[in-house]
Amino acid sequence: MRTVLALTLVYFLAYGPLEPALPLYSRDVLAAGAGGYGLLWSAFGAGALAGLATVPLVGRLRPGLALAGNALAWGAALLPLLVISGIVPAMAVLALGGLVWAPYATLEASLLQRVVPTTALGRVFGARRALTAAATPLGAAAGGLLLHRATPTAVIGLSAVTCMLAGVAALCVPALHRLPARDPATDGLVAALHALGSSQDARIKRTERRHA
Repeated sequence: MRTVLALTLVYFLAYGPLEPALPLYSRDVLAAGAGGYGLLWSAFGAGALAGLATVPLVGRLRPGLALAGNALAWGAALLPLLVISGIVPAMAVLALGGLVWAPYATLEASLLQRVVPTTALGRVFGARRALTAAATPLGAAAGGLLLHRATPTAVIGLSAVTCMLAGVAALCVPALHRLPARDPATDGLVAALHALGSSQDARIKRTERRHA
């Protein structure tokens, strides 16, 4: 799980610089100003909503590979922004980026719930929450500092390449390949057995109370 949490940390950290870079990108590169900036995020949001519909499909893949591939694909989706100079193509790129980005958090949370022991879930999700809550602002702060010396396009490119490298590095971790894919049938059987066990426990307790 350390690899998954490390990937998530870099993923959100690399996303951070996009937030201060995108307004300047809209103004200086696209010549679209504040209105264009709003359109870019609207396109990203629309793509993210559509991306949620892909979760059941992507969830059938091996989760470790899906998460690493998602980080790689998110970075690759941003690369066209380095050569685009029009608002409409840029909106299309951000919509595609949102489509790619959306499933990550859901897939990661589902994986953690399945492989982390119940007694440790609170600690693991608490650590994850702390990491992601700090990573994006730290990445945004780093991006802001870089923008004093680099162009918005360069900062976006650095963000994209960092996320791609994190995805490639995660793909090289053998343990990530061995994480099993989600089996809906097995999940249903486990849930049924858990419900049956709970029912039997309740029946035994009722019998014990009657004989007491």
